[in-house]
Amino acid sequence: MDAKSVGQTIAERRHGLGITQAELAETLGVTNKAVSRWECGAGLPDTTLLEPLAKTLGIDVRMLVCENFRPPATPDEPAREDQPKAHWTAARIALVITIAVGLLYLAMLLAWEVVKPRG
Repeated sequence: MDAKSVGQTIAERRHGLGITQAELAETLGVTNKAVSRWECGAGLPDTTLLEPLAKTLGIDVRMLVCENFRPPATPDEPAREDQPKAHWTAARIALVITIAVGLLYLAMLLAWEVVKPRG
């Protein structure tokens, strides 16, 4: 949970709803200075305020605290985080291991050439 991204989300949603910092603060029972600190990224809301804050802003709590969270497009679609997934198949893992072993073998050969006794 990054304070800057949370603050940006709060500010964007608040502006979109056309409410002031003071109105949001009054709804949540905090000062408008606290809302200002959140929006500037200088602090984060207390965890007890996350659910009421998200509800007031008309968003899911996950959308508030997860920078890459995207709500589902339809009610049947599961919510997801837009983060690239690593697809490490067995073939890729085997290739990486083979390359690593080959490089280790070459390093050992070079080291042996440097230290082997001449005679």
